[in-house]
Amino acid sequence: MSKKDISDFGFDIHRKIQKHDVVLAFAGDLDQKSMNTLIGNANEKINSLDIEVNLKKKVYHVMVECIENLYRHTNKSNIKVQESEHPFAVFTLMKEDKNYYLTTGNYIANEDIPKLKEMIDSINKMDIEQKKQQYREILKNKTFSEKGGAGLGMIEIAIRSSGELDYEFKTIDEQHSFYIFQTKIMN
Repeated sequence: MSKKDISDFGFDIHRKIQKHDVVLAFAGDLDQKSMNTLIGNANEKINSLDIEVNLKKKVYHVMVECIENLYRHTNKSNIKVQESEHPFAVFTLMKEDKNYYLTTGNYIANEDIPKLKEMIDSINKMDIEQKKQQYREILKNKTFSEKGGAGLGMIEIAIRSSGELDYEFKTIDEQHSFYIFQTKIMN
């Protein structure tokens, strides 16, 4: 990376942080230790916010689920992208007006995209009662995937969030994309 690239990158980050009230940000290799540290730091940050207790609980629970999903899927993918063998992840918790936005990002195999899109789109079509019913049904039938939850985490995030779950896939190469996920929690 050239000096100019580094300068532009640093200034771009500075502008984005100023534009949004960034409560917490993480980018790097996500292992068990860094996940636990991130959750601990986020808990401290959320507890220090001057917001009502119910909103703190919502933000915290959605944040933990997002980080755990990120950890589970980042570390199970075994994706080698751009010569990196390490699991790379991005997480931000931002505040804009009275709303909180949780955003995650990680590499994903392109072959896994259709199933993930189908699951999120299906959840987005449900109303709150349907989401709760689906959550109970999965628990009752114990229909879990090899990664653990048959979409339970996504449904839980959707129940506690406001509006649709947003996602995007940025193509990296023929086998990989970068998956960006965002949810909003309104006050």
